[in-house]
Amino acid sequence: LITSTGQVEEAAILSTCNRFEIYFAASDPHEANARVMEFLQERSGLPVSVLRRNIFMLEGDDAVWHLMRVAGGLDSLVVGEGQILSQVRQCHLHSIEEDGCGGKVLSRLLNNAVAAGERGRSETAISKGGVSISSAAGGVREHMWM
Repeated sequence: LITSTGQVEEAAILSTCNRFEIYFAASDPHEANARVMEFLQERSGLPVSVLRRNIFMLEGDDAVWHLMRVAGGLDSLVVGEGQILSQVRQCHLHSIEEDGCGGKVLSRLLNNAVAAGERGRSETAISKGGVSISSAAGGVREHMWM
């Protein structure tokens, strides 16, 4: 587990067909970042040098805003795509299960992200129209033939 060594106190993984994100909380961000890289190296078999070139890391408010944009469907291949909200919800639920690695900090973060995503979908028109890659492609195809 990513939390097994103690440098990372809480962790949640959001993995979809288009993204792999690790959210974590720790007292010492430097040690926690090193542990996350070690975890990724163990899981992928790739050297840390390759991982560092292909990963971007956000922390603090930047990470929070990123997650809010993801849950709201603003950071998707198709803006407004709604499946990601369900995936963020599942990430939250898994993190708080008995075998999950979440805690109070990540639970609050992920719960707020789900609430923000739901609010955005109910109070705006972001979910109207083609909100998946296949429906957007179908809409483009239909438009081209008109």
